[in-house]
Amino acid sequence: MPQHTIELECPSCRSLLELDAGFAGGVCRCSTCGTMMTVPNDPQRESPERLRRPDRPESAKASATAGSTPSRPDQPQQPPADAPVDAPPSPSPAGADRPELPSPQISPTGQSPSAITGAAGATGSGSGLATHATATYVTASGRKVRISRSTRVPMARRKRRMMARTITATVVVVTAAALLVMMGWFIFFSDFMQRDRHDDPARHEYQPRVNPFLADSPRFIDMSIEDGTVLVVQAGGPQLSPDGFQQVRHLVEHSSGLLDEDASFAVAYFGTASFRMFPPDGPAAWTSQRRQDLAAFHRRIHYEPGVGRPVPAIEAALDAGAARLIFVTSQSLDTEEEQALQRLLAASPQTRFDVVMFGFNDDSLRDLATQRHGRALQINTRQFAQWYQEAAAAED
Repeated sequence: MPQHTIELECPSCRSLLELDAGFAGGVCRCSTCGTMMTVPNDPQRESPERLRRPDRPESAKASATAGSTPSRPDQPQQPPADAPVDAPPSPSPAGADRPELPSPQISPTGQSPSAITGAAGATGSGSGLATHATATYVTASGRKVRISRSTRVPMARRKRRMMARTITATVVVVTAAALLVMMGWFIFFSDFMQRDRHDDPARHEYQPRVNPFLADSPRFIDMSIEDGTVLVVQAGGPQLSPDGFQQVRHLVEHSSGLLDEDASFAVAYFGTASFRMFPPDGPAAWTSQRRQDLAAFHRRIHYEPGVGRPVPAIEAALDAGAARLIFVTSQSLDTEEEQALQRLLAASPQTRFDVVMFGFNDDSLRDLATQRHGRALQINTRQFAQWYQEAAAAED
């Protein structure tokens, strides 16, 4: 594709300029500082040279200060009456797309300069400025240039750095779009994880490999009942029906009945107002007599549908020296109860804390269990009832 414009660098202000390629070999002015300069035929190999008037004393001073703030060169002055005047160039033929520009004749020092002429209607990168008479200009390398009266000096406009601006704008837009996409994904996944954590109880529900009512080792659901274990169980609550509570008591009897006689164990039931513990003094050797007494103790524990008060029962279990505390509940703790439980556990760092949640999930209880190297299980009440029925059918 042919090049229709050429790029120049002003020798005075160093501005990057562009000019119609048809003016190559002629002269032009800088639109930034007004300096008149030559236009090389091949800008890749030659550089434009500033033109000055040798017949003016101030031109030498202007040349010496060319590195400072550039000023507009003086217009050619009217020559003396007896000076020769070049004839104006012939007009361009009608209908031509671009006027034919005569090649500039730039002579070395000591030779007679020829006229540099241009067409008044030439299509350049700006309007031209017409000189008033023939004048001689000299370049920094000593070459002379004569500009006739009718020469129209084109104005080289400052090059618009559209490509750089376009690239910069594109980078900014792409970066902003990428940041918005990343923020959108972050918000989406954060919301997804929160919903997955709080709104999907099935994710935390325990699915045992063995029916806990048919287990052959001392385990409450999937938590081992070790020496010094205390079960703190809610006597009913919002999520547990009377039948469900009866099934919980049956599982306590089944699990504790598999303990060795020299293993210590205790269980406490809390309700809306108080709690009861067996044995009353905390974990004790689980003899055959205590197994029988537990059945009688259970008959005195009644279902309470209201919100229970677990903190006094947990405090009593910790004071009794529980090595492991399994908290079985069907309700969340309020803020005051949660803070009280944190203080009690902090005072008993040797006690392991586990949680079994019937019909609900509480992240604060899970966090407490994790901090005390324990576990937290969520039990589906319907699944628990099904396990009980399967065990009852197996016994029949």
